[in-house]
Amino acid sequence: MAEDNEPILLTFGGGIDARKSPLDVNPSDCVDGDNFDLDTQFNVLRRRLSLGTVATAPNGERINGLAQLIKQDATTSTLVQAGGTIYEWDGTETGFTPVGTVSPAARLRGPIDSNYTLDEFVIITDITKTETVKQWDGTTFKDFTHNLGVNFFAKYVIIENERAIFWNVKTGTTDTPHIILASKVSDSSILTVTDRPSTAMGADDPFFIPTPDLLPLNGVVKAFGEIIFSTQRGRLWVLKHNASFTASDSTGVLWSIEDLYAGISAAGDEAMVNSGNDVIIGVQGRIESLSGILAFGDVETNDLSMPIQPLIKNTASWILLYDPLKQRVFCWPNDDDVAHVLHKSLLRGGRELDPERSPWSRWSTSLVGGFQPTAVGAFFDPASDVPLDSTLSSGSSQWSFPGIFFGIQGGGIQRESGIAGDTTSNACATGKSSVNPTMTSNTTPSGIVNASSANAAQFAAFNNRDVEDTPVSFWVSKTSVQGFDLPHWIEYDFDTTEKVVKQYKLIVGFDSGLPLARTPYSWTFEGTNFSSGGLGINYTGLHSQTGFVAWENEAPAGVGERTFTISNNTLYQFYRLRVTATYGSAIIGYTGLDEGLDNQTRIFTLTLIGC
Repeated sequence: MAEDNEPILLTFGGGIDARKSPLDVNPSDCVDGDNFDLDTQFNVLRRRLSLGTVATAPNGERINGLAQLIKQDATTSTLVQAGGTIYEWDGTETGFTPVGTVSPAARLRGPIDSNYTLDEFVIITDITKTETVKQWDGTTFKDFTHNLGVNFFAKYVIIENERAIFWNVKTGTTDTPHIILASKVSDSSILTVTDRPSTAMGADDPFFIPTPDLLPLNGVVKAFGEIIFSTQRGRLWVLKHNASFTASDSTGVLWSIEDLYAGISAAGDEAMVNSGNDVIIGVQGRIESLSGILAFGDVETNDLSMPIQPLIKNTASWILLYDPLKQRVFCWPNDDDVAHVLHKSLLRGGRELDPERSPWSRWSTSLVGGFQPTAVGAFFDPASDVPLDSTLSSGSSQWSFPGIFFGIQGGGIQRESGIAGDTTSNACATGKSSVNPTMTSNTTPSGIVNASSANAAQFAAFNNRDVEDTPVSFWVSKTSVQGFDLPHWIEYDFDTTEKVVKQYKLIVGFDSGLPLARTPYSWTFEGTNFSSGGLGINYTGLHSQTGFVAWENEAPAGVGERTFTISNNTLYQFYRLRVTATYGSAIIGYTGLDEGLDNQTRIFTLTLIGC
């Protein structure tokens, strides 16, 4: 049983379950809420890491396309389409070099699976089929080299055993969205629009093949040694490769299409994704898994999105992207400015819904462009090839994972902190200034001030600054006699946002008689993105002092003041000063949050300073 002075911290380990009545929802789940992360190791809702615009294309136009070349030595080169200009981007804020032009209406795609590594170039398609197929070798951006003799367009490409396979193609003025066109093995430039797979076909020969239902191809993914694709308002199919086929084999053909599942098809041009151990498909009004479809058929009880069905029931199309580093699938609906995030680690066996915990969270953002990205991709960090979460040295890509990049309106490229790079380069205001406001109560005008205790109402956490023409005000904790032993703490919560703090300024006010009795002697300054009244988890120590005696040089004068510079590039919602020892008293007197105005006498102030 909790003591009277011990708050009870309620935690939730599951995600959103908007389907059930609030009375019936599992105790670990929630019925609503945005911007939290889920982890099997924490039975809490933790705030997600922040998004930030890390670079803006020089022309300021919409980011319509992304592509990345990976060479045989594992070095990379990244292209960004901003409007009609193609830039090579080095991952820095200003590192854009123009290398070509395209139609502003194009939406170029050059994912990792489209790298033709044999000849060290990436093949780039346009999901609008406005621009011809392109290629990039790290030096020259040009039309894809081929033998067709006419302009060649394609919506998708996948490289399979040194063969380039194009999907939903157009040759010259003849649009054939139902055609798959495959190159000769070891020579991507040799294509055919006349030869279908047959018993007379050589193992290396190019070929074309139509979809059996003659409907447009609208999604393709490599998974489990197969190539799985969707036809619009059609079904799911598999392009099969008969590895044992020889030209003299009269019983079959080298390549064929087999029916995988009828009645299910992707909704959108980028609504299928390999999630590592499954294929996740965005269909109208729900999110399905291929393993669930094949095991149970088209039944609602196996829909991965069942817990969030009321939130997505009207969604007509999707953009899906898998984050291999964090093991989650981002699902952007066409009808809402949010991202629904599927946390694979909360699926039972990594594939099925767990009846005890929802695997879904919902993300929203106030950033320009919101969560309606114009281009998305999983790419290696152009600046280092390694996500910030990795412990590898910069430049190594041996065990690194691709990170998530978001293209937005206005030429901005966004990344999530901790996934693909530091998002704080553009998150800091110019100059060094206080980032926490002047508080008139513990919750006004913005943010929340918490403390381990307050000795009296006039010493509440927000009463932490003195104005010359008003009585002195400050925060004072309760004492050990009152049941509040050290450590004592005071915390500022930015509530709905996160800030980067680079410095903090501490001002102490000395008592008469025993001037240092209530002065901090040892403390830590900490940040976190999850807290509840100061009882948070995962606090990161940003700075500490043990046996800080510099105050002795200033006592018994009115105040002592010190500014501490810390090494911090992370956005945190909560910052806390946690005092573990004073000079001689359990009261931490004259402590407070100076919200950036003039510091006054005979108080503690804690000023949070941005960058």
